[in-house]
Amino acid sequence: MKIVYTIGIVLSLFLLILGCSLSPSSSTEKEQPTPLPDSLKCAGCNVILISLDTLRADHLGAYGYPRNTSPNIDALADQSIVFNNFFANGFFSLPVHMSLFTGTYPLKHRILYPSHVPQYRETNQLNPEILTITEIFKRNSYSTIWTAEDTHYLDLHRGFERGFDAVYGPVFSKPLKQNQEAFRQQIFDSAVLSMNQTRFFWFFHTYAIHAPYITPEPFQSAFINHEYSGPFPDTLEDMWKIQMEKLDVALEQNKTFVMQQLGVNESEIQHLIGILDANDTVSFQNFKPILNDNIEGAIGFGGTFFYGTNPKNSSLEDVQQAVDTYDGGILFVDHLLGIFFDQIKERGLWNNTIIIVISDHGEELFDHGDFGHKNFYDHTIHVPLIIHVPGMDGRVDVQNLIQSADLLPTVLSIVEIDSPQNIDGQDQIAVLRGDADPTQATYGISFGKMYIRTKEWKYILNA
Repeated sequence: MKIVYTIGIVLSLFLLILGCSLSPSSSTEKEQPTPLPDSLKCAGCNVILISLDTLRADHLGAYGYPRNTSPNIDALADQSIVFNNFFANGFFSLPVHMSLFTGTYPLKHRILYPSHVPQYRETNQLNPEILTITEIFKRNSYSTIWTAEDTHYLDLHRGFERGFDAVYGPVFSKPLKQNQEAFRQQIFDSAVLSMNQTRFFWFFHTYAIHAPYITPEPFQSAFINHEYSGPFPDTLEDMWKIQMEKLDVALEQNKTFVMQQLGVNESEIQHLIGILDANDTVSFQNFKPILNDNIEGAIGFGGTFFYGTNPKNSSLEDVQQAVDTYDGGILFVDHLLGIFFDQIKERGLWNNTIIIVISDHGEELFDHGDFGHKNFYDHTIHVPLIIHVPGMDGRVDVQNLIQSADLLPTVLSIVEIDSPQNIDGQDQIAVLRGDADPTQATYGISFGKMYIRTKEWKYILNA
């Protein structure tokens, strides 16, 4: 694939290209429809949408990864539609999830920035004229359940909360990763699935794959070089120590700047200094909610505290350690999903439930000299989309381009519910059946950066 990478190109040029390229092809030459099973429609079926934050497609066996990171996801893919060219409409959680929920591009739904970052402080809510997938299911007599964290990057109050009957915390998150049984108990003893409803929509999200790539054993050590002795943390306590060291240095350099970034007052900063002086990791962990997730800005670079090293100084061993522990996180989540799938089957729900495994964005693992998700390289925006419909007993591979905004109309098509008229996304089931032309380009925007991508080219704009 060819990439044109440019900085400072006039925005109007980008928008002109965007306007010309996002429309479905008008060519008389159509790709052959993908053979689909007759059972693809599933009116009235339950829908479980599983969002695995920060999961890049090329680290799953189902997408050709040689490591055995995802046996349960791969088994699901063998009985599902697998979209091999699914690209995100942004490179971080907030705008992409809103595109998933509304079927609209970020520039339409306008939920672009988190509320806690000082230079943005965006707190606007979703336009009430734009319906969410949850509201649509609710209007069609579905019980609706949210099982996820309520964070600045997945903020319920920005519009995600609309239509949900029940809101639960994450069924597994970083603190719970130290106790796998908590996962099973929290899901199946919290009455999430014991609600006596004929059908439900359940949104399920986890940050467990997200940096700092720390998972319980045996997953943490599943792929690593046990002789590694570099700066990447192996435990949550190691990560907290790194954060504390970085904060201590930042406070010595510019206390006023740190206070502004953290959003704390003089009394709170003095309490924090006392914790740092005492090297008290337990108190630091308890104090962290006061920091409002702004610790990244306070120490100058998020990756530094996530990964324990300045990315520009990373050795090959550091990079491999990051890859190995990232893969361990995928294996951990896959293991928990295996438990989850078994419980769905045991409760007699498998044969009337659509299972969707998706990610909002991927992760750069020094592929372009950095870590995290701050750019529109394919490692960051090429993500999995796997849709299992009851009755499928084989894998259907789809090569057409598809993007985050396409999820809503595609899922609603499967359950035979009409999509709103004011959306940007396209029903990919109609495309696969040959009833609509495939999309010729995907696009995304995050923090002033934009991209447009066809199968052969990508244009990246850093404004």
